[in-house]
Amino acid sequence: MTRIHSNYQTTQQSFGRKLIITHGAQEIINKRFSRVPGLLRTKMLQQYDKFIRKVINSDFDVYVSELADENLLANVIKHEKKYSITYAIGRNNLLAKLGLKNPVKFMEEAFQKALNRTKS
Repeated sequence: MTRIHSNYQTTQQSFGRKLIITHGAQEIINKRFSRVPGLLRTKMLQQYDKFIRKVINSDFDVYVSELADENLLANVIKHEKKYSITYAIGRNNLLAKLGLKNPVKFMEEAFQKALNRTKS
């Protein structure tokens, strides 16, 4: 099975410090990916690759961490700023447990909100 690795270390953060996924969030995301049927999982991994490219080519940093009850939190921060521009929560609901919810979608929602906020 394909797994997402954050490559998070104390000296080198993943994807050039643009997309940072904590170890706990990585485990939750991989658990959700494992519940998704094979063909749909491939499509979701392609969507994840496209999302990584968008983040790397932007002026934003995306921090993904875990909350209680296997919920996920994605914070989007503009480079060199101390405050969060926007966030999204990936809830561990029935659809996620059945493998019918895309585990990358909430990160994309937070990123898109940040893009929309900075345009206006």
